Amino acid sequence: MENKTSQVKILVIDDEQDIREGCERILSRMECEVVTAPDGAKGLNILETQDISIVLSDIKMPGISG
Repeated sequence: MENKTSQVKILVIDDEQDIREGCERILSRMECEVVTAPDGAKGLNILETQDISIVLSDIKMPGISG
């Protein structure tokens, strides 16, 4: 069976750098492509310019929240 996770591009939005980096490490091990954003505004910009499959977002952030 072919592994399809390499085709998945995940956007992680969190104002805490440690959380973003931890998620990126774990998801990269699963052969997912990971893009990160430090806030909701940058996350929305990425969503408008890139083909994202899944968004993982913090619920409470300064400015625009998840």
